[in-house]
Amino acid sequence: HYDRSRPRFALHFPDGTIVDDGYLGVVFNSNPYTYLGPLPLNFAPDATLDRAFAVVCIRTLNIGTILRLVGSALGRGRLVQRHRLVAYRHDLEVVEATGYGPFPYQVDGDYLGEATELRFHHEPDVLSLVMP
Repeated sequence: HYDRSRPRFALHFPDGTIVDDGYLGVVFNSNPYTYLGPLPLNFAPDATLDRAFAVVCIRTLNIGTILRLVGSALGRGRLVQRHRLVAYRHDLEVVEATGYGPFPYQVDGDYLGEATELRFHHEPDVLSLVMP
């Protein structure tokens, strides 16, 4: 029941840039985002565990655009980084989302409800990861 008729939020970046027409936004701390079978979806190639956040804000929910972006993400994700209807930033310590009313959000795939504001702050070395 997501309202696709209008933007749901604005993103505020540390350099003062505001993207005021966000329909879908994802804050990444690693890449790939997920897998489609054995194929990785590379929406934010600059996202690594050793760097601050990467953010992808999609400024439309037009099905043709979404399919082109997913197709790009099945490769290197270059279109996601340069599409005119995508705001792509990386190495962000802080990013804020301000809603035009409540908007839904999730963390690691778990729906956490709705919010009118979210602030993401990168905290390096808070968790220890053991990797084989």
